[in-house]
Amino acid sequence: MASAVSSSKMVRVRTIVVTLLPAFIISLMVTWLTLGQANSTLLREGSRFGNTIADQLAITATDYLVNQDALSLNIMLRNLLNQGDIAHVAVYDAEYNLIAQAGKRSTAHRIFTRDITSHSTLMGHLRLGLRSDKMSFVGVIIKASALFFLLSLGFASLIWFYGDVFFVWLTGPEEEHSVAEAQKAEAACWLVIKIKPGRLIDDHREKLAEACRLYNGEQQSRGDDIIVTFNTGEHIQSSICCALLIKAITDLLPGNINFKAGLDIGEDEEVARKHAAYLAGISDQQVLVSVRVFMQHKELQGQNVLLSELQHSLIGDGEVYTAESSNSLIEHQAAHLCAN
Repeated sequence: MASAVSSSKMVRVRTIVVTLLPAFIISLMVTWLTLGQANSTLLREGSRFGNTIADQLAITATDYLVNQDALSLNIMLRNLLNQGDIAHVAVYDAEYNLIAQAGKRSTAHRIFTRDITSHSTLMGHLRLGLRSDKMSFVGVIIKASALFFLLSLGFASLIWFYGDVFFVWLTGPEEEHSVAEAQKAEAACWLVIKIKPGRLIDDHREKLAEACRLYNGEQQSRGDDIIVTFNTGEHIQSSICCALLIKAITDLLPGNINFKAGLDIGEDEEVARKHAAYLAGISDQQVLVSVRVFMQHKELQGQNVLLSELQHSLIGDGEVYTAESSNSLIEHQAAHLCAN
């Protein structure tokens, strides 16, 4: 059960990563390209604005220079500075002597210069400084990343807590039902146990039923056979451990009890059950498992059972395996059930 919960959490984490990582990369690229385009537009429009203002100021300042009205020129420049777009403006005479100035010069300003002329005669020079209109790439990227993080946190929370509901909405109830049924059919393990003589265990069948419940097995009887199905949790491991536990219980019961067990897994219920019954038929005080069970069990980690190839005249090499416990847990469980 813990493994199933861990697997479910891992699926949610992978879904969040696969969903949000491409979205983050795309958002970062789109933000960067948009900033580059916006900054290029601002620079172009800023140059057009600066050139227009510089041309107009050069024409306006001509009259003040001709009339040598420095006071009115200073007032005009200060009023222009108060409009907010201009950071610095200065007017010089033809020998670059300062006549009027407003604002402070800075290397961060965008500078526009013009010659002031009157009837083809050079009267002076104009220096215009505009505030930099470059966008802060780093600042905007940080703000965009922070916004994306907050949105991602909300989206990840929805996946984490309501992932199942989202899957149902995405696929529809019928699709979810068919997937669940397919998974159930594929996951089902069939355990067939033959115990003879049956009269020796009639008083102990509740112990066998308790062993099946301990490993989430659904027990049913067909004739003298005990058939147990497993389709939830770690069903492969559970089915093998259940068979070994029932064998351990029969070993502790008095009398000469003949125990046989076979285990198979498959999508076809009838085929898997019949093959498990066949394996039980050729068993001799053993728990036999099919190659399908062996292949899937081999991929699991940290198991407490060992599977060894069975040498038998009725079967080919590598088709059937015997199961044995690799620790004393199952023996302790059997002793506890028999003591009750």
